[in-house]
Amino acid sequence: TDMVGIYKTCANISMLAATLLVALNTTVQPKITQLFTQNKLDEVQRITNKSSKLIFWLSLPVFIVLLFFSNQVMWLYGEEFRKGAICLSVLTIGQIINTICGPVAQLLNATGHHKQFRNISFVGAIVNIVANLILIPKYGILGSAIANTFSMIAWNIIGTIYIKKTFGFFIGYFPLIKK
Repeated sequence: TDMVGIYKTCANISMLAATLLVALNTTVQPKITQLFTQNKLDEVQRITNKSSKLIFWLSLPVFIVLLFFSNQVMWLYGEEFRKGAICLSVLTIGQIINTICGPVAQLLNATGHHKQFRNISFVGAIVNIVANLILIPKYGILGSAIANTFSMIAWNIIGTIYIKKTFGFFIGYFPLIKK
């Protein structure tokens, strides 16, 4: 039970990095819908790329703190929570990939591809369940963090590839890759 509490705390803290993502994506989705219904795909691409870039750079300080100072962050909750420092770093990696891939869910939902997004999410859930079954018995909460991160990366990459094939462009922001 202690480890479950530590894991839950790590998961909640790692969501700090996603708070900005959720906030900005919520404001971007109506604009995506409007531009898509006007058949302005180039504008959809521009808006999604700009929001991805903005979210990445604004979230970067949070990512750095959670990734490299996870031991100190977990210490704030108590000495026993330091056991979750590596889990926090692993979960933060998933949030970094989530941010880099951009507003995958918002674009798919705003453009009538909600069934495809449901299917992509379902694949992510299956990956998460299978990875948890394999990793938790051997690695405990670290296994759960790895499974969660792996499934988040999987559905984000699948969604990004689906968007590229469907709309012809990437919506994410890849800071080390020149376009």
